[in-house]
Amino acid sequence: MAYVDLGGPPSHPMYENRWKLFSNWCAARAVDPVHCTVATVLELLQFLLDSGRSHSTLRVYVAAISSLHNRVDGATVGCHRLVSLFLRGALRLRPPTAMRAPAWDLPLVLEALSSPPFEPMGQVKLKWLSMKAAFLLAITSAKWVGELHALSVSDTCLRGRALTKHRLSHWVVDTITHAYGASGRPPPSGVLKVPPLAVSKDEIERRVTYVTPVL
Repeated sequence: MAYVDLGGPPSHPMYENRWKLFSNWCAARAVDPVHCTVATVLELLQFLLDSGRSHSTLRVYVAAISSLHNRVDGATVGCHRLVSLFLRGALRLRPPTAMRAPAWDLPLVLEALSSPPFEPMGQVKLKWLSMKAAFLLAITSAKWVGELHALSVSDTCLRGRALTKHRLSHWVVDTITHAYGASGRPPPSGVLKVPPLAVSKDEIERRVTYVTPVL
């Protein structure tokens, strides 16, 4: 496992934060963080491991420390034999686990959609009707289990990406095309001509407003 010796202050915010924590750790023990022994570094890593930190977190700490710590036996702290052995042991003790979206009960959700505020259809607000329609379209058009996981509010599924004209226009075209295809009818020609990058959000909404409903 190799780490780059940056030869200067850590430039990555994550490294900078970890180095600051390590410096405070050393200050509390009256130790110089730049010239401390490998034993001090291992002591910190053991503390972090006992505190429940993951192997990947330990690696970030080691990389941050290696960026400013003096070389030991001609190598950076991250390449030191004892540190490498410790990290390998930490990986065996706490192997990474795949983050999976939590399971959810489809029948329960469908039952909820058949009651207020989603029903009766003729009286519900447009907000709830839109949510219901979008959800039903999503679960009926998904081809892979992973696509259904995108409906989860788990942190692993929320990427925080802002809505762009490109994503919005493609979603509109795909949604309407699928709806017409499911009914055995060709999609409106105007919808297929929506230019993904040039059309504005208001223009997309205007075009969708005039699309003939699928009956």
